Amino acid sequence: MKKKPIILGIESSCDETAVAIIEENDKGQPSILSNIVSSQVDVHKEFGGVVPELAARSHIEKIDLIAKRAIAESKIKLTDISAVAATAGPGLIVCLTVGLSFGKAIALSLKKPFIAVNHLEGHALSPKINNKIKFPYLLLPISGGHTQFLEVNGVNNYKRLGTTIDDALGEAFDKTAKLLGIEFPGGPKIEEWAKKGDKNFFKLPKPIFDPTTKSTHDIPIDRDDAISKELVTNDEYDRLSEKSIEIYEVADILRKHGGKTGEELK
Repeated sequence: MKKKPIILGIESSCDETAVAIIEENDKGQPSILSNIVSSQVDVHKEFGGVVPELAARSHIEKIDLIAKRAIAESKIKLTDISAVAATAGPGLIVCLTVGLSFGKAIALSLKKPFIAVNHLEGHALSPKINNKIKFPYLLLPISGGHTQFLEVNGVNNYKRLGTTIDDALGEAFDKTAKLLGIEFPGGPKIEEWAKKGDKNFFKLPKPIFDPTTKSTHDIPIDRDDAISKELVTNDEYDRLSEKSIEIYEVADILRKHGGKTGEELK
């Protein structure tokens, strides 16, 4: 009986250290045996954002422990691994180097193949792990510094339909949260505050969106100028919930663009 492949995957592209063990099940689908993630929120909180050098140092300190926990939880032996995979980019170079070096060392010591994984391709294919999705499908990755519409036609077969023409969604959230004095990480806090406010209190201009235009799927979502000029510097108001709503509404822009893009692909 042919042995099913077992992959040790490593992620260290930004401010989380993660190691997972994945095995192909009897149906030929990937099965997650373990997935250990270590967050660095406390490391970067006082700076209001991710400091690359501190992130890399934290990866170095934790990656060995995280890998051991992942292997122990998966109930396999290290020698059972068929190959080692690690994020090769995009990401913070000083952070990527940690995971790549660690993964290459394991692969070399075990004399197993090493697989360098594109960060965005990992996002593009990950929905198929827990869902029965057939190619092609429309994907909206909003992780970190990337907000895009992608047509996923197969492994290593993608078509970018649109991307942000200024900031990515996560960047816009974190930058405006910092301007408003909301502690890092700003995105989840923005969402929490937005649920408590009056959406009609402020009326700020929204990015241009014309559902009748078919020339582009690019997404203008950067609202930093509006936030800083109309909200942050205005001492008359101290309504954090209402300010958060204005920032959070960029998600509605993505929803409208996604609907438009999906209709055009039918």
